[in-house]
Amino acid sequence: MFIAAIFVYSSFISPAYSKIKDLRVELLSISEASEEQQQAIGQIQNLLQEQQNISSIESVIGTILPLSRDVALNLNQISSLAAINDLKLDSLSINKVANRPSNKQKLVKSIGVLRINLQLTGSYENFKAFLKSAETNISLIDLVDLKIESSQSFKSGGTNFTFVANMETYYQTE
Repeated sequence: MFIAAIFVYSSFISPAYSKIKDLRVELLSISEASEEQQQAIGQIQNLLQEQQNISSIESVIGTILPLSRDVALNLNQISSLAAINDLKLDSLSINKVANRPSNKQKLVKSIGVLRINLQLTGSYENFKAFLKSAETNISLIDLVDLKIESSQSFKSGGTNFTFVANMETYYQTE
């Protein structure tokens, strides 16, 4: 019986056990390879997400600081801001100012400047709202110069002002 047990063990159990050990090693190496591939896929997905974020950031920067001088867009923005804030737009002109070189960063080559000269008529509160709207506008608009003159408005019984302002807006040059 003892010899039969040794025969069964050496003939059937030992080779099966060796085969099981080999299969376990193979399974372990396959699962490690699978984990490495899952990590690589995760890294690729993170890189793709970062790329999409960079693309959206470039789009936002392109909206804030356009790639070209768009005079019509700037005229439309200023006239719309004036209309929204109940200001009468008496005059409006746009002039190109000399380009400003950018810093050493390669994100923006140089910055073009458009000077907007405008004359508005309305109440002081409406003009404050206009400036607040220009400040929170998606495009960069800076108030450079402002002159305020008083004038009586007999129709409404209140005081209206004439605002002569110079504003600057920016764009990227190539």
